[in-house]
Amino acid sequence: ILGYSIPENFMRPFLSQTVTELWRRWHISFSSWLRDYIYISLGGNRVSVFRAYFNVFITTFVSGIWHGADWNFIIWGACHAFVMVLERFVFSFSVLKSGWDKIPDWIKYTYSFLIFSFSMFFFRAKASPEYGYNTSLELAFAIV
Repeated sequence: ILGYSIPENFMRPFLSQTVTELWRRWHISFSSWLRDYIYISLGGNRVSVFRAYFNVFITTFVSGIWHGADWNFIIWGACHAFVMVLERFVFSFSVLKSGWDKIPDWIKYTYSFLIFSFSMFFFRAKASPEYGYNTSLELAFAIV
């Protein structure tokens, strides 16, 4: 456009087979920034396994705060962190990884889409005293 090259920012994220892959495909410029400046700065994968899990939590926590300083965004980030750490743990066992590879793609697409959709309850939750919810956290758990 007008001589500027605009990078692709979404690469079919809903065709992701894991939540980790969805993060790589969704809002690529932002997730790349998080990876480069938060995750890798914390040590990335070049640390102990548990420290790498911690780094994932911190990175998604920062992502949640980036979207808004409210509990619903922090819970949204924690949901993603929990699933991403669980995926890393499960896939660290070659037997389970090979079992995952045998599952039909449409089931894996559905899995990542449902996890993403579930987390969006927390992302979109807004408190409103007129509905009886004083905090976003109360509303998010009422929805679930």
